[in-house]
Order: sequence, then C-alpha cells, then structure tokens
Amino acid sequence: MAAKKDLKSPAKNYVFVAPDAGRWFLRMSLVVSLMALCVGATLSITQKSFWAMLVTGVAAVLLVILWAMLQAKIPQRITVEGSMISIRRDGRVDAFDLEDPAVDIRVSDGEIAFAHYQDRWVVVRARDVDWKVFSDVVMHYQNKADLYAAERDKRFNA
Repeated sequence: MAAKKDLKSPAKNYVFVAPDAGRWFLRMSLVVSLMALCVGATLSITQKSFWAMLVTGVAAVLLVILWAMLQAKIPQRITVEGSMISIRRDGRVDAFDLEDPAVDIRVSDGEIAFAHYQDRWVVVRARDVDWKVFSDVVMHYQNKADLYAAERDKRFNA
C-alpha cells in the first residue's frame, strides 16, 4: 500500500449537476410564455383588443406557474469540497466524509453507492456526473480511508 505522503490530492472542489430533460422543457416553456407576455402586452397597449389582453393575462399566469415549477424541480447536485461529499436530491442532503473509514462505498458498473453504518444507501450514477473525474476523486479518498483504517487497526491490535 502506498504511503500517505505519496497520495496526490486531486483538485479540492467539484460540483456535479445531473442533467434533467424536464427542467429543459420547463425553461423553454418559460421563454415561450415570456415572449407571449411581451407580444400580448404590446398588442393590448397598441390595439386595446380583448383577445390581446386575454393572451397577456394567460401568459402572465402561465409564467408564474412555470417559474414556481422550475424552482420546485431542482436536479440532483453533488458537491465535493475536499474529502466531504454532499449529495442533494429530492430536497434531502446527504453528506459523507470520504476519508472516514466508517463510510461504506460500493462501486459497481456505472454507479457508486455511499452509506454510513446502518443508514440508507445513496447512489450516484454515471449519467449524473462526469464519471471519470468523480470516480477518480472518490477512489483517491477511498484509498486514504483504507490507509486510516489500517493505521487504526495497527493501533488497536498492538
């Protein structure tokens, strides 16, 4: 096993945001409703027609609803700051210290799962992150955790 000083540290901070087709659709709908609001407001000022005012009102209501939906639908966000990883998904934030030997990490084809002792598993899939960078960072700190566990075992078994 490599000595602790031989392990090179990757860059300290990373942020991975999962792509979300639903958010893309909401953003495009938001842009279209904003354009409809502008056109409707311009027509209702210049022509003073009932239909232009109706389009303006509907576009304004739709704009507010789409904005609220966009704010409510936040994609998975993974933040790595040093050895600490925070996974925000579905309004819940799970944090793990990757250098802690008590954090269980399971790696399988295309996903890495994290858990504390007897806690729920949090799974990160390859399609949600830049897989090469993410797996390199996790494995770097996992190697450090293995070193710390070996040192701890030596202290307690001596």
